[in-house]
Amino acid sequence: MENKFQKYIGKGFKEPIITPDNYILGGGQVPQVVLQEDSDWTENLPKEEPQLKNTETWNCTAFGMTNAIEVLMFRLFGERRNYSDRFVGIMAGTKEGGNDPHTVCEAIRKHGLIPEEMLPFSDDI
Repeated sequence: MENKFQKYIGKGFKEPIITPDNYILGGGQVPQVVLQEDSDWTENLPKEEPQLKNTETWNCTAFGMTNAIEVLMFRLFGERRNYSDRFVGIMAGTKEGGNDPHTVCEAIRKHGLIPEEMLPFSDDI
C-alpha cells in the first residue's frame, strides 16, 4: 500500500509520528463549529507570500500553518495579520527535509507568533 503522504515527502513535509495525545483532524476531540457555511474562504485569504525566493526554505509547514491562522484571525475577528513564517520555522527547528505539522503547531503553541516585520522573509536572503 502506498503511503498517503508520499507525494509531499521530500518537499518540506515530514510525515508526523502520531501519538495518543495528538489531536486528529475530524477526530471529535474539539467542538465542531461551522465557520464558513458555503465553504468558500476566498475573501478571508491572506496576501500571497512566496515560500521560495533565492533559497529553498523547507518551511512549507510553517507557511501553511501561519496562513491558516491568518485566515481564522480575519474570519473570526476581522483583523488582517501577517505572522513571521521564518520565526515559526526557527522555533520549530525546521531544517533541510522540512518538518512535520505537529512539531510546527507545538512550536506556535509554546512560543507564539510575531509580526512578519520583526523577522521578514526578504528578497536578500
